[in-house]
Amino acid sequence: MRILTLTLSLFFSCLALLQAQKEHNIWYFGDRNGIDFNNGGPMPLFDSEMQTFEAAATICDAEGNLLFYSNGGGRDPNLPSGVTPGLIFNRDHQIMYDMGFTEGGGYSARQGALIVPKPEAPGQYYLFTMEELEFDQAGDVPSQPQGRGLSYFEIDMSLNAGLGGVTIADERVHVPLYEGLSGTIHANGTNYWIVVADLGYPDNVGSINQFGVLEVTPDGVGDLVWTDVGSFYLLNPQTEISPNGKYMLSTRKLFQFDNATGEITDLNLQFDTDGVPAAYGFSPNSRYVYYVMPNYTDVQLDIYRYDLEAADIIGSKEFIASRPGTFQAGQMQIGPDGNLYFSEFSGSPFMSVINRIRCPNTEEPTFEADLFSFSFTDFALYFSLGNYTDHVFRSEQDFTLNICPADTISICDGSAELSAMVEDGTYLWSTGEITSSITVDQPGTYTLEAENFCGEAFDTVVVITPEAEGIQIDGDSLLCDGASTTLSVVNPDFYESFSWSTGETTEQIEVSEAGTISLSGTDICGNQSETSLEILESTSPVINEILPSGEACTGESVDLIVDFNDVPVTYLWSDASFGESLEVMEDGIYSVEISNVCGSASAEIELTFALCDCSYELPTGFSPNQDGLNDGFGLVVPCELLESWDLSIYNRWGKEVFRSQDPNNLWNGLVDGEPQPEDVYVWYLTYKEADKEAELISGEVVLLR
Repeated sequence: MRILTLTLSLFFSCLALLQAQKEHNIWYFGDRNGIDFNNGGPMPLFDSEMQTFEAAATICDAEGNLLFYSNGGGRDPNLPSGVTPGLIFNRDHQIMYDMGFTEGGGYSARQGALIVPKPEAPGQYYLFTMEELEFDQAGDVPSQPQGRGLSYFEIDMSLNAGLGGVTIADERVHVPLYEGLSGTIHANGTNYWIVVADLGYPDNVGSINQFGVLEVTPDGVGDLVWTDVGSFYLLNPQTEISPNGKYMLSTRKLFQFDNATGEITDLNLQFDTDGVPAAYGFSPNSRYVYYVMPNYTDVQLDIYRYDLEAADIIGSKEFIASRPGTFQAGQMQIGPDGNLYFSEFSGSPFMSVINRIRCPNTEEPTFEADLFSFSFTDFALYFSLGNYTDHVFRSEQDFTLNICPADTISICDGSAELSAMVEDGTYLWSTGEITSSITVDQPGTYTLEAENFCGEAFDTVVVITPEAEGIQIDGDSLLCDGASTTLSVVNPDFYESFSWSTGETTEQIEVSEAGTISLSGTDICGNQSETSLEILESTSPVINEILPSGEACTGESVDLIVDFNDVPVTYLWSDASFGESLEVMEDGIYSVEISNVCGSASAEIELTFALCDCSYELPTGFSPNQDGLNDGFGLVVPCELLESWDLSIYNRWGKEVFRSQDPNNLWNGLVDGEPQPEDVYVWYLTYKEADKEAELISGEVVLLR
């Protein structure tokens, strides 16, 4: 994400109903039509140069600025009016690349175009294209008797002074394939999955029902892996993957999608059997499935939804609304504002209408018809608002709330304005302010809670000053057994330039030798800083034993210390603490795991505490009145180290009144059965502990009645 540099005079005007990542804030489709989500809500656009029936894809940067868009492919010019070549347009609506009529896919493919970022390559993208089923209406293109199937183009936005250029064109992946093309981000947050469907078109429809999945990695585009899902009614090539990457829809069938492995599993769950849906998709929180069903009897569209968290998913079917007067609807698409949109095609008058389902995550969604109407003459919008990876629109909240201008901003001088615009909304900032915008001049984390007719939502923005941060290195400083380690710049978008001591200027570098690695950079505020990291050769830890720091004596604590080979490690003790040692004072079995990037080792110790020393300080008084309290005089706490004991007690006239060599025998204040008077008595004690010399101590005790 590019971090915005703010000054006192800079004013921001943007809508908080937008995702922090705004790559799909502009949609272009149809006959030069579009929708812009960047300026105060969804607004119609008429500045596109693209014409398409269905295939369309648009990509913006992280702040919602247009980068490029495409219809994915063209139609043979020998067909009747309305045909156009396949084209890629740059942000100035100029042709970046002309596919002509022999490259890419077809603009009447249901999902004919899809754009995903190239992993770990900022500013580079893949445009995937899909062939349309009608590819041969005017005859086969020479050398393409089955059409062009799935193909891709690679676009580098650093070319042509930032307008972008195509570096790889019309790279064929698989033929034949038609109509369906979807994708989602990998569970690792870096790679992407591309999903297609094969129904055996054009000659063996229904004989083949399989999905193909390929992985897009930093190394490039992988091979398709096929999953046979059996033969059932109308596996539509159009597929919709849930924003959380866990489910996939195809017509009325629900499948499980594993975004960590790309595996597809048939859940044997089939929704409405009364017809073929005109449009369908997921809610932003992936909980609900929405269907727009044509009702031919009443000449209307009926909108339903199913709850994927219900015990009986099919039984959770809920009627949402009807749209009278038509039964033709286009592809459903989640919007950056968290609402659902679908187009509606009408032949009289000749136009396309955009409808909206508001608050689709909530218990009470509402339907809003005729949000926009687009008229056209010789080129019709046919059922698509564009094709996108819906993970970008994922939101668990009641509606999509974001603070503008970005989720992380940098103040170089002065202050910054944070703003939010929510339809019928109320606001509460962490500063206590209740306006839609606030001005901040200090670094920190600012939170906004908002509420409207959908419910509640919140968002957080981090405000920093780059000078205070300084450039930093992220990565492991250990080289394990000759392997390499990856180092990267922390928050690289904060810097206008940076350079490693290796001479590289990329965000990440691979280091395979020990030594000091330095990094210097100039941040977006003009501040220069540098740092370094010592790279050490290492290996997996090996524990010799766990040792107590001293003698384990009852009533005292000891530290448990790990004796291991001399390598850097982190600690995890059995009490979940992370210190280099563990302080204990009770019997028990204690364990530790030490680890580093090279491996881990664990060990345990059974520790028993014993009495290491005894105290022979006798009481200074006792009251032998048989009340159960202080009735005897002698050793209160026995000592297991005691080897011999001789206690004698004398009255004030020097007469011995008690003598015992048993430390458990206490004087009860009697002599020959007669109670002795209240007085002060003198005692002498000779004792000996094992392996020690005998000791003589004395003292006085008061007898009280």
